[in-house]
Amino acid sequence: MKVITIKQDLVEAIKKVSVAVVSKSILPALQGILLKAADKKLIIEGYNIDLGIVSTLTDVVVAKEGSIVVEAKMLSSIASKAGDNKIQIESDDKNIIHISSGKSKFELVGIPADEYPDLPVIHKDESISITFDKAEPFKQSIKTVKYACNEKHPKPLYTGILLDFDSVNLNIVAVDGYRMAVKKIAVPTKKKFSVVIPKKPLEEVTKTFNDSDKIEIIIGLRYCAFKKDNNIILTRMIDGTFLDYNQTIPSISKTKAKVKTKDMLATSERMNLFNNDKIIAPAKLTVTNDNKINFTSKTLIGLCKDEVNCSIEGEEVTIGFNSSYMCDLLKQIEEEELVIEFSGELSPALVKPSDNELHLLVPMRLAN
Repeated sequence: MKVITIKQDLVEAIKKVSVAVVSKSILPALQGILLKAADKKLIIEGYNIDLGIVSTLTDVVVAKEGSIVVEAKMLSSIASKAGDNKIQIESDDKNIIHISSGKSKFELVGIPADEYPDLPVIHKDESISITFDKAEPFKQSIKTVKYACNEKHPKPLYTGILLDFDSVNLNIVAVDGYRMAVKKIAVPTKKKFSVVIPKKPLEEVTKTFNDSDKIEIIIGLRYCAFKKDNNIILTRMIDGTFLDYNQTIPSISKTKAKVKTKDMLATSERMNLFNNDKIIAPAKLTVTNDNKINFTSKTLIGLCKDEVNCSIEGEEVTIGFNSSYMCDLLKQIEEEELVIEFSGELSPALVKPSDNELHLLVPMRLAN
């Protein structure tokens, strides 16, 4: 293999695919990245069995086609420190990789490409394809709901995010037992289906693709791919039956409070000042008929009281929440105002910034 590429393009591509590279593995090849020069392109792959990322460089000169596996961290360091704008990479019959840039020359021991596992193939006749003309709505939805996804949850299913296609909308859902976030995007499909995707690959989608990029989601039997041109993020899906999230949404509310998002967030952050890793005291909210929400937070180290103006419909209610969870929720909301619906002091509160977004927060029990 012999190829000449632009330094910055190579550095960025290595950074993207290195997310899928493991630091330790019984397969040494998985600790590296695959370089494949073919068809006037340099294809760079990172793969760890669960996650695969492919970045393709087209502004290259391929003098000799071929492929080799190279240690990811070292190649990244060499490329980033290169003194010239162009880098030449060449491998020989003994799997020695020769790298040159300007007057600088390096040699690395590579691994034969045939020791690198093939990426899973999603067969067209066993897959469903959804295309977004612009990635922005999908990216923003993932950013909005991911706070409610707990990667340390004991049930693997809830370490991921649900993509639920109901033939009219794509419902993106995250839940961890204490909170839930749902965001809807209008995406007409021919049939209803749902899949659960690990959180990390979806976060990589938000980082890798630009808002204006056209992306295709290809859902197979066990794997899902997010594709833009020749750049791919491929992930294993999580098996199992996800929570019936529609059944958890309260159908009747006794109290509705319309409030400014920034006021609610600022007050919740003040309520959280006395909490730490060892102390988690509930913030007590009292929704009153005089169009106010009174806040009180008391721990062994201090007391905080505050209030927020709002517009109230319904009866008064007193309820307790984890103020840290409340802050996490409110930080995701872009709308200036939101509506909070209460069904009682022990029932989850429903936070609705808009018709296509909702959040559910389970209360904390207050001491008598």
